[in-house]
Amino acid sequence: MHKIEPTAGPTLAPDIDWPGIRGIGNFIRHKYDDLDASVLADVLLNRLENLRVAAECAVKRLSDNASD
Repeated sequence: MHKIEPTAGPTLAPDIDWPGIRGIGNFIRHKYDDLDASVLADVLLNRLENLRVAAECAVKRLSDNASD
């Protein structure tokens, strides 16, 4: 198994809102006192499916490339 560059996300899954993911992660880690529960619930209930599908596709692309 080889190391994947930290910047590979946008190349492997260009349709994902990577700045938004980093932003909500930073917000949850550093400003959790200001977190709106309805925003977090929306992310958890409605927005993670696209990320899961993109991650599965990225893993498949990586494994296909590794076997070449």
